[in-house]
Amino acid sequence: MMIDLSLPLTLSVGLALFVLMIGVWQVPRIRVYLSGNHAAEPVKKDKFSGLKHWGKLLAGLVLFLVIGLFGEAWYWTQQSYEMAGLKNDDGKGTRKNEKHQSSFPTNYIQKKVLWQLGFATLPTFVSIPSGEFRMGGGQGINDENPVHDVKIPTRFFMSQYEITFEEYDYFIWQMHQANIKQVIDSEQTEYLYPFDESWGRDIQPVMNISWWDAQAYANWLSKQKNQICRLPSEAEWEYAARAGTITNYPWGDEIGSNRANCDGCGSKWDNKQATEVGQFTPNAFRLYDMHGNVFEWVQDLWHDNYLNAPENGNAWEVEGDANRRVFRGGSWGNPSFNLHSTTRFYKEPDTRASVIGFRIVCSSH
Repeated sequence: MMIDLSLPLTLSVGLALFVLMIGVWQVPRIRVYLSGNHAAEPVKKDKFSGLKHWGKLLAGLVLFLVIGLFGEAWYWTQQSYEMAGLKNDDGKGTRKNEKHQSSFPTNYIQKKVLWQLGFATLPTFVSIPSGEFRMGGGQGINDENPVHDVKIPTRFFMSQYEITFEEYDYFIWQMHQANIKQVIDSEQTEYLYPFDESWGRDIQPVMNISWWDAQAYANWLSKQKNQICRLPSEAEWEYAARAGTITNYPWGDEIGSNRANCDGCGSKWDNKQATEVGQFTPNAFRLYDMHGNVFEWVQDLWHDNYLNAPENGNAWEVEGDANRRVFRGGSWGNPSFNLHSTTRFYKEPDTRASVIGFRIVCSSH
């Protein structure tokens, strides 16, 4: 772990320039003193001299703070940080855990300054109305059957976009500032910034995020918004993705062209990389990228089918596989049929990959 040098660096850079300004301001007086001409005619003062004096000091103090903030933020972006990458089964029965050394782009200088000034980077939410729908595929795929009626009893709020790097980075920065550790199965670990695969951060969907990472973000966001924030249930996710439709995608049964980012979706990012959120037309609930770009973790345990599944929209967290969690929506590297509103996948909850991200739902207490 790197030692946090932000305060000393901010003070040292700003103080040095502040002292330099005062020195330059006092040069005429110093010259008179060194010349020995103490009898020189005193400088006449006007009635505003006191205000000018304090105005210069105030300007110097402001400059002190501004230069200190930007100087520290620049220094922060120049450091190399350990970032979390792929964590998956290597095919030989062991869990592969990649870590990368990387730094932040220079445009994070402004973000860091705003964070220090108290400007939070939080997701935008849209209201999802209550309603009913038929959940499941009914196309002979076992894990999508039986098709069953689900009632969503109350409205909820869902993040309009997949959680982005800048939103998740702000969360990790907050954890580091407070020296809070991540606790998984009673073990404490350092919160890591996720690796961006060199595709950029900002409003790219955050990736290389485990189910546990998404849980930690949701718990933190609950405190920021004073609401109950969590991963969506699998039923809530499908209801929101369908947005009142009964077709494979909210725009119809065919994938079409340039409606999403996947292998065969007709976009310029197909099977190459994730793209910035919000690049395609939203569905009727004003949600972007519910299909493709990156998969999205949901709350539920994995079940092989929908027998005895909840019909009230709640997450299904009993009688399932406790070692596997569900994710939905398809990704930039998956074929179009994996983007169906009904298609389900699972992985171990500590899995991280460049095709998996998440979004959040919130509701009132």
